[in-house]
Amino acid sequence: MDTPILFETDVLVAGGGAAGICAAIAAARNGAKTALVERWPILGGQSTLARVNMWHTSDGKREVIFGLTQEFVQRLERYDAVERLPDFPHTHETYEFHPDLLALVYEEMVRESNIRCLCSTPCVDVVRANRRIQAVIVGTKLGLRAIKANIFIDATGDGDIGAFAGCQTRTGRESDSRCQGMTLTAAFKGLNRSKRAEIEADHHDLLQKMRERAIKAELPAFGPHWFGGDFIW
Repeated sequence: MDTPILFETDVLVAGGGAAGICAAIAAARNGAKTALVERWPILGGQSTLARVNMWHTSDGKREVIFGLTQEFVQRLERYDAVERLPDFPHTHETYEFHPDLLALVYEEMVRESNIRCLCSTPCVDVVRANRRIQAVIVGTKLGLRAIKANIFIDATGDGDIGAFAGCQTRTGRESDSRCQGMTLTAAFKGLNRSKRAEIEADHHDLLQKMRERAIKAELPAFGPHWFGGDFIW
């Protein structure tokens, strides 16, 4: 291997979003020496950096997702940073949370699990031998470095590690390769929190006008909109 080795570990998780964090914590709690590599400066992926701050833990009738997600909720409660939605559990959406404090909770739990965590560290390639991945190549301030492991978990979201390794990949649904539309979030500052009901009513009226214009092709097509999020904090 020509690339200098950064370190070796039992389990390497690529991708520090919610899935990667859960995978890394589970591996570490089961006794594996674990490392977590994330391309962005903080952990959490869409749930923190993109402020997609809602969890779906119900099947529409009862809560069905527990485990580490439940631990995250309990930790967020200590910071008064999570709210269970009033129609729980009769919709899939069950909790709203403060994304910045969730990032803190993620870091707390990763540290407590003694996981070696590298942020701002993109995975850019793999090293293979005999159809097995030997190492993942990451970009660092020192240049390209290799991380060796016995087990690699791809939680990059785009399946980067599998693609680098030459695995067969597929984009979108099988019929036409189309993907689900992206979630786009925005943050508004300076809103009067005591006037949430009036603001939500204005938001509803604005969306109705946008829908009417979209039907006339005066605006691009768009999907459902949700107003609220961390408005409560």
